[in-house]
Amino acid sequence: MKIGKDDLLAIEAGTDRTFECKDGKQCESVRQQAYRINNLNPLRGIRLKASMDWLKSTVKITAIECEVPQLEKANG
Repeated sequence: MKIGKDDLLAIEAGTDRTFECKDGKQCESVRQQAYRINNLNPLRGIRLKASMDWLKSTVKITAIECEVPQLEKANG
């Protein structure tokens, strides 16, 4: 099963979703992608938390609501 960025972005705040991966390597890739989304989209108001089970080849992604950082206006 291919797990993409759109699958991770579709998880709503306060919920979680468990994905079955073909192997531990794919689980690690999904976990890294979740953390990349956090860093690339800080203004979404949702942070993704990932936990892996290597033996079952699953990764659980939890969407946590958080405060949106305020941007400072540049003077000049």
